[in-house]
Order: sequence, then structure tokens, then C-alpha cells
Amino acid sequence: MLNALYFSGTAISLWLLVTYLKPQIGVSLSTRFVIFSISIIPLGKLIYFPIPGFYGLKIPFLISALIGILGIFLFKLRVSSTRILMVALLPVISCIWLEDPTWFYLHDYYGGQTDSAGLRILVLAALLCYCIVVLDLLRRDPNLRQIFARAFIGGTLYASFIGVLIALGVWMGEFTAEDIFPISVDTHVIDLAGGHFYRFNPGANVNEFSMVIAFSIILLQFANYSKFKTTLLVLLFLILEFATLTRGSWVALLFAVAVAQLAKPAVLNKIPKMFLWSGVTLLVFSLLYISNPDIAHLIDSRTSLELGPSGIERIKFFGNVLSGVWESPFRLMLGFGWSTNLYVHNVYLQILYELGLLGLLGLLTSLAVLYIRVMCLKAGGDKAAVVGLLTFMCVAALTHHTLFHAQTWLMLAFVLGSLPTLKIHIRDKISRA
Repeated sequence: MLNALYFSGTAISLWLLVTYLKPQIGVSLSTRFVIFSISIIPLGKLIYFPIPGFYGLKIPFLISALIGILGIFLFKLRVSSTRILMVALLPVISCIWLEDPTWFYLHDYYGGQTDSAGLRILVLAALLCYCIVVLDLLRRDPNLRQIFARAFIGGTLYASFIGVLIALGVWMGEFTAEDIFPISVDTHVIDLAGGHFYRFNPGANVNEFSMVIAFSIILLQFANYSKFKTTLLVLLFLILEFATLTRGSWVALLFAVAVAQLAKPAVLNKIPKMFLWSGVTLLVFSLLYISNPDIAHLIDSRTSLELGPSGIERIKFFGNVLSGVWESPFRLMLGFGWSTNLYVHNVYLQILYELGLLGLLGLLTSLAVLYIRVMCLKAGGDKAAVVGLLTFMCVAALTHHTLFHAQTWLMLAFVLGSLPTLKIHIRDKISRA
């Protein structure tokens, strides 16, 4: 049973490879490889290789990186798309002022974790290349948004199916946290009166899969499924989102959905529907809360105002960042160098520590410009989805480290691919004048 579980993700990925590489009208072979790479991102470490030392390896990331790097050299990409590579400029330069030059090769972190600033720069560059390839395809053919969105949602469904099998096995005592380790990270199993509750994160870090689910919910706007299928998927994903027990994603998703509604035409007409959905969701969880003491315990533990061990740990990390950058004006302005504080659980504070105020202001300015351009889009469902994706990424970054997640850069490609290029935008304004 356990071996079948281990290889289920690999079997699904091979099936997806065969499926997406079949000839399709109007879709090139290179594009089909990109579609395949998108479909397996949610599977993460569920794609398993029984080799010691490779348990933590994310095959989807390696495939995405390979497609990105090869795409930069082999595809005829637009110059406007490749400008994203400039994001890596400051991280590269910042390695000059690392406290210890050997950190470029290896650096020890808390808890015995090690990492390399040089390796992290290569990872960032690979993710940027992947973002560029997906973006360029979306700009060439906007119809690919639906195909890409369905591929990601499908991958999330497959990963969720395996996750449900894991959850049932854990609940009945068939699987332990140690059994799940090869296909997950930091597995959390909570002992309840009725059984053992698996904090839902198949193939992902303990807080990562919640973001994958949230992205899938927002991408449903692009997928153009029937209303019935969309409703079923929303309900399923919301249940699984709760099962992740990741409060940061819950808050980010609420913000994203609320802000996205403002991007739709006739906003006032949407208010009754929003209240209806909110009421139904509240009613369902209220009934579960009343009827099941285990669910009541989970809801109480995740909605209490207590910080808990993880909250206290993060406050400590935040304090270390603020005390560190005040050591000198140089550190405040330029930071300690790339990849010197990867696990602060806040992208903005991570950038402040590593790249100083210069890097943080650059990030905030870029996000502000992106928001302005997104808000200038014509009101509608597509704009709502783009606004939702961007809002979720920005809010989730307050409580999670998401810079090195392949799905983060994939969603950024979705956002940028929905915007007219600046050159076209200026040309249209001139023609109208």
C-alpha cells in the first residue's frame, strides 16, 4: 500500500506527459512541454524517486528550470519579455558584500539547514527564465491562458486525490509522519479524539499546498468550466484549503476574492451573491463545528488570537531582521547579501535583510506599477482573476517565503501575460490622440 502511494505521483506525471505530448492542432511540441510542466507543478515531491538524498528533490522544479533555460536560448522570445531577467541584477551584485565570501558556496542557517547564495541565484535565474517562456507564449496566444489554467487545476486535483488517500491512511493509523516524509516536507499529524489528522500538504512544504489550492480557485476564472463544475471545484478546494490549516493563505485568499470582486462590472449587483456564498460557507462550517468535536477543535485552534509556537518563532525572525539592518547605514541601504535570510516567513522583510531598502523599494515600486496597470484593464472576469492572483501573491508574501516557488513565477506570468505590452499600450494611446 505504501509503495503504491509513493509511486502514484510518478505514475500520474508519466500519464500527463503522454497525454500532453500527443499532437494537438495549433499547439507546437515546445508549447506542449510547457503545458506538461505546468500540470505537474502542484504534484511537487509526489513525483518520487526511491534514491537516498533525492527525497526532497522537486522534479517539477527541475523540469520548469530546464524548460526556462532552454527556452531562453532556443525560443525566439520578445525583448520585452526577457527584461524580467533584470530582477536578478541586484541579487548578483549583492554577493559582493556578503559578510563571508564562502557563503556564496555554502552557509549554515538555524536548525542545521545549509544553503548557498550562488546556488540560490541560479535557482532565481531559472525561475525567471521559466516565467519569461510562459509569459512570451501567453503574449503570442492569449487563448493559452485557458489551457495553462486547466493544466494547473488538473494537477492540483491529482495531487489532492493523493492527499486524500494520505489523509485517510493517517486518520486510520495506516501511515505515520515518517511514512509520508519521502513525499512531503515537515509533515504535521495532529492527534484528535477520533483519529490522526493530516495537515493537508501532499508533495509540498507544510504551508505551500494551501497556496497551490488558492491559485487554482482563482484560475477557475480563466478555465471557463461550466457553472456546475466550477461550483463543485470551488467547494472541494475550499474544504481542502481548510484542511491545510494555513491561516496566512486563508487571509490572503479572502483579500484576493474581495478585491477581485471590485474589478468586475456592476460591483453592486455582485454584493448579494457575495453575501450568499459567505453565508453558505459560514453555515457549512458552523454545522461541522457543532456536529464534530474534532473539527471544532481544529477551528478553535486556527482562529484563536494566540500566536502559538509558529507565531512566536516568526516574531523572533522579524525582530532579528529589524535589529540586523540597523547595525549600520550600509546594511540598512544594501542589506547583507542574497540568500542570507531565507526562512524569515515574510518576503518583504527577507528582501529588506538581504537587499536593504534599495531592494525593498524596488520590489514595492514594481508591485505598485503592476497594480496600476492591472487596474487599468477593462472591467470583467479576466481582470478579476488577474487582480485576485496579484493580491493573493502580495498578501501571502507577508507570512510565507514564496520567492523560490515555481508557482509564484508561473502566476506572475499569468498576470503579466494579461497586460498589453508597454510598447503596444503607448502606440494605442498615440493612435487615439
